[in-house]
Amino acid sequence: MFGPAPLPKRPVMLRRFVLTVARRLFRNWVKYAGAKAKSDAKAQKFVADILRVAAEERLHVIERDVIKTTNGIVSDGPFKGMKIDTQVSWGDGGITAKLLGCYELEIADAMAAIRGESFDAVVNIGSAEGYYTIGAAMILDTPKVVAVDIDPAALSATRRNAERNGVSDKVDCRGAMNAEELAAFLAEFPRSLVICDCEGFELDLIVPKVTAAGRQAHFLIECHDFIGRPVTETLSAALSGSHTVDIISEGARDPNRYDVLRGRDAIDRWLAVCEFRPETMQWVSAIPKKPSIGSGNPKEGLA
Repeated sequence: MFGPAPLPKRPVMLRRFVLTVARRLFRNWVKYAGAKAKSDAKAQKFVADILRVAAEERLHVIERDVIKTTNGIVSDGPFKGMKIDTQVSWGDGGITAKLLGCYELEIADAMAAIRGESFDAVVNIGSAEGYYTIGAAMILDTPKVVAVDIDPAALSATRRNAERNGVSDKVDCRGAMNAEELAAFLAEFPRSLVICDCEGFELDLIVPKVTAAGRQAHFLIECHDFIGRPVTETLSAALSGSHTVDIISEGARDPNRYDVLRGRDAIDRWLAVCEFRPETMQWVSAIPKKPSIGSGNPKEGLA
């Protein structure tokens, strides 16, 4: 009943034909095109696009093997043992990395560090299929985890994953949450964990009224600086008065540590742990500062 759902079928013969034609065209271009043609900016972009498509196609093959080997259960990391619905909603869902336990490895330590801690509530904004929603419900002492995503398919996947992992009673799914609603949420549940991945809208959400209401809350925010806004710098400054702020940068992966990848060639192993990010990403982790002796509110800021 709780085994991995079958992946959507594709027109296999058509896909193979298209890939065969593309492979032959690319090989001929590499063989016969001159150095000047290959150094052209458009040509280089063409090559990069071809390689990316090929890598993503190969990752689908690896993904199927990893799903079969793990039976759709996360094998490592803070959410080890989580059952994942393979019918994901966000891109390819990072299913391979999630099942290996290395998805967003940079913040895995932050999640592991608070395992078992008590929170009034958790809110996961930009929850996709609920990886962090379900993980938080599994490893934290909290009665309420709110998943927020504008995609109905994402929320449906979150509900399925909550049921698979026996945490449906804790999980509440919502289609939206703006800054005013988040501030009200933090006023009602002061000691919350806020996990935010809102694809470039961080500065529209984490505004002064939110940071004021969230003085006792933990924040874990993925920063999309590449969109053109100084997200990391702005949020760090906004939270530094009431929180101890740590900027976490995207780091290395070791594909050789995962038994399920042993026996695969080097390209397959590296693809399995690749998350195809547009640039080196950063996260802001903000933990409430402990009050100094003689502060007005002894409860405020307790971590």
